[in-house]
Amino acid sequence: MVHALVQRLADRCARLEGRPAQAVPRLDNDLSLPDQLQVMVADLALVGASDEELQAAIADIEATAARL
Repeated sequence: MVHALVQRLADRCARLEGRPAQAVPRLDNDLSLPDQLQVMVADLALVGASDEELQAAIADIEATAARL
């Protein structure tokens, strides 16, 4: 579930940057997922996502957390 969340955030960043989406690599160790998530959240902030985009991302993160 967390990898799918990271992929959705990466896709959102790609769309906001006007570039094609790319697959987020699935690393051998799931302990890397929090780091990947942190990078994607930082990327959203750096790309200058609108408040609406950020709220949608937050809702996605919270929904995933609730399912865990």
